Amino acid sequence: MAGSLASNGAFYYLGSVTYFWSSTEYNNAAYANDVYLVNSDNSLGSRYDLREFGFSVRCLKDASTGINNHSNNTLPNSIDLFQNYPNPFNPSTTISFTLPEKSRVVLNIYNELGEKVTVLFNGEEEAGMHNIEWNASKFVSGVYFYELKTEKYRAVKKLSLMK
Repeated sequence: MAGSLASNGAFYYLGSVTYFWSSTEYNNAAYANDVYLVNSDNSLGSRYDLREFGFSVRCLKDASTGINNHSNNTLPNSIDLFQNYPNPFNPSTTISFTLPEKSRVVLNIYNELGEKVTVLFNGEEEAGMHNIEWNASKFVSGVYFYELKTEKYRAVKKLSLMK
């Protein structure tokens, strides 16, 4: 996951250093390894930092404009299912989708054999951007599929759990 360092509401080294955080945890999950790129001389480094300082940056692309403009209080004009992030993941990932109007939504997870292994959400959601986390700590490594269904839409995407 790429991002920055943040502490007490302030970001550090923006524009000068990019951090790539590892999902490997140390010292009872308080620390994580990060690799960083210093922009001025293109040098790489690695160290352990407190996980609470890590701040991930996630970009979603809107096919019509190239920019996700759903965060400025405008409603999306279509139902879209985005690729989960991170992918591959361990043990949890976030699945995002947009709804242009209030809709009944079902979000299912299937294994490689097409068997439903869990239902992440089944109910009504308001119009807007939605994020649902899947904690797959009780599942085995492998390829899974997630399906978003509404009355007017159905999409399936693939994700990989790597333990």
